[in-house]
Amino acid sequence: MNNWERMKAGRLYNADSKDLEKYHSFGMETCDKFNRTPLWMKKRKQRLLEKMIPSVPLR
Repeated sequence: MNNWERMKAGRLYNADSKDLEKYHSFGMETCDKFNRTPLWMKKRKQRLLEKMIPSVPLR
């Protein structure tokens, strides 16, 4: 079980591990894109939100 799976399962994990680094970078980059997208670009904002939080329902 890698650190990502441990974290999701609520078990102890190493937060400095390399396997979590890629998930953190993806989240930070996607969040930055979402925050920089103007409000009038609703479809783009919705797609970015769905990438960040896959459980967000489609509109």
